[in-house]
Amino acid sequence: MEALNFIATLPLRRTTLNSTDITIIQLDTGLPVYQIDCKYSPDVYFLNTTLVFFVKNPPWILGKTYYITLSQGVATANQYCGLEADSFGGKIYSEEKIYNIY
Repeated sequence: MEALNFIATLPLRRTTLNSTDITIIQLDTGLPVYQIDCKYSPDVYFLNTTLVFFVKNPPWILGKTYYITLSQGVATANQYCGLEADSFGGKIYSEEKIYNIY
């Protein structure tokens, strides 16, 4: 199991929206290798300003590069009227090359 996280500027809480996914995509194929639903998954945690998610049995391939996309509303700000997180995607934002597999 591997833990990954994102840090926000405001405290977060679980979203109430449907279809709010974090997707990990293999760069050379453009195909998703892992997807997790932020509304329903017990493997997604909101700890103050940090969103943490666990990848059980990660499908990483040594030497391959992956990027992460977040769909609209993966988290909700825990103040004001509960602003929903905007989406972001593309290899510019979070690109990870797998060097070690334990």
